[in-house]
Amino acid sequence: MKKTVRNGLLTLSLSTVMVVAACGNNNEDNATNDNENTNTEETNVEVNEDQENNEEAAVNENNAADNTEENDADEETNDGMNETAAPESGTSVMDQDPEEPIAIVNGEEIQSGELQGQLAQFEAMFAQQDMDEEEGAMMMMQFQQQFLDQLINQRVLAQEAESEGIEADEDEVESQMEEIRSQFDSEDDFQEALEMQGYTEEDLMQEIRELTLVEELLTMDHVDEDQYEVSEEEVREYYELASTNDPEIADQEFEDVQEDLEEQLLQNQYVEDLRESAEIEILL
Repeated sequence: MKKTVRNGLLTLSLSTVMVVAACGNNNEDNATNDNENTNTEETNVEVNEDQENNEEAAVNENNAADNTEENDADEETNDGMNETAAPESGTSVMDQDPEEPIAIVNGEEIQSGELQGQLAQFEAMFAQQDMDEEEGAMMMMQFQQQFLDQLINQRVLAQEAESEGIEADEDEVESQMEEIRSQFDSEDDFQEALEMQGYTEEDLMQEIRELTLVEELLTMDHVDEDQYEVSEEEVREYYELASTNDPEIADQEFEDVQEDLEEQLLQNQYVEDLRESAEIEILL
């Protein structure tokens, strides 16, 4: 399977890593106190990320909905999925200690700080937009649930990559780190942006390293080719769903994106199998 195809579940995580670079632009704007330039910089960052991830994000949105429905059905029918969730309490992770665990995946904790770093950008954005407090809180809870699900998937995949003996290419990890660092005017700006996101430099390196492992795992080169399969009809249905949310996909013929969408569907099946066999406890 092509390594260039990235599963939709990585989109949010990768966006979180790159938002550190976006903070570098915001710091420069804050220094000049020019609100119009700030808005322009933020818009450009969002547009650039959309151009890079547009196709993945649209598909990911549908994947998330599909996975949620399937997971709900699995829990109701007790089909053997080893996942337990705490009752919904509406607790905001932003109010918790960064080291407090919010989920446990096969005995490995996911801490509040990992989720807080992803949500901080949206909390700041809602504040700038003077959004209604109740509406903003509702949207934050939706993002919180979606991002937590992404973190759980990422952790399950990283653990599987380790068990398969897959190792990150440290040269590639360092290259991606330097690419992010190069988008700042100075080392001080870079460190300030990390602090704003609740990251240390080692945290960011580990995030990049983990995503590199997951991306390699999702080539599925270690999986029997006959283990997973999708029909052309399923791929066409997937294409129709993606087309309703993404104009770029809608502008392309089915045959032009068929292979990529088929690979994403196969990856989704693989991720679902791994998650069903994992011991997952949600504490939030």
